[in-house]
Amino acid sequence: GEFAAGHIAGARLLEFNAPDCADRIKELPRDKTYLVYCRSGNRSAKAVKLMQADGFSDLINLGGGMLDWEKAGLPVAKGE
Repeated sequence: GEFAAGHIAGARLLEFNAPDCADRIKELPRDKTYLVYCRSGNRSAKAVKLMQADGFSDLINLGGGMLDWEKAGLPVAKGE
């Protein structure tokens, strides 16, 4: 629901609380840069720690999440 309500255009949804989240993270290429975010920044901080433990090094946590993104007037995509 949160993703459909508003996300950064081009974002890919990986639900941190989903049972297969760790498995889906393992499928991602390690040589890319990832901007990790959620609604407020709490889950994304945990996701970044999980990704770092799994060998990812080029990670950016969007502190404040989509709440701060929207407050800054930055573009938001709606829908799935």
